[in-house]
Amino acid sequence: MTETLRRFTTFILVGGFSALIDVGLVGLLLYAHFPDMASVTIGFLAGVIANYILHAKVTFQVTSMTAGSITRYLTVLFINYLITVGIIQILSIVFETPTLVGKIISLPIIAIVGFTLSRYWVFRETNHRG
Repeated sequence: MTETLRRFTTFILVGGFSALIDVGLVGLLLYAHFPDMASVTIGFLAGVIANYILHAKVTFQVTSMTAGSITRYLTVLFINYLITVGIIQILSIVFETPTLVGKIISLPIIAIVGFTLSRYWVFRETNHRG
């Protein structure tokens, strides 16, 4: 397996694990009768934090996390959000595609964009172990 394929596979697995943290925490908080939006916000933040740490330490194996990489990571999150919303809107307007279908269609696109930007921009520091 090439290094890029190994990292991309790890990137996808870490993303899935982070999503489980997000959704699982939301479910637990809702079960404990936390308010809906508070549960969603806490779950989202926990997923984002886990995602950043795991990508830094496991996927891209950087030896130190910096304020710059955190800022770049948050920028990539925002870019992927805009791509997702854009795809959903275009598909909805042009093809009358349901929102959930648009969201699903956006996933491989934002995975590729997120991986590429993470590899070459977010975690670009020269302090990689692998």
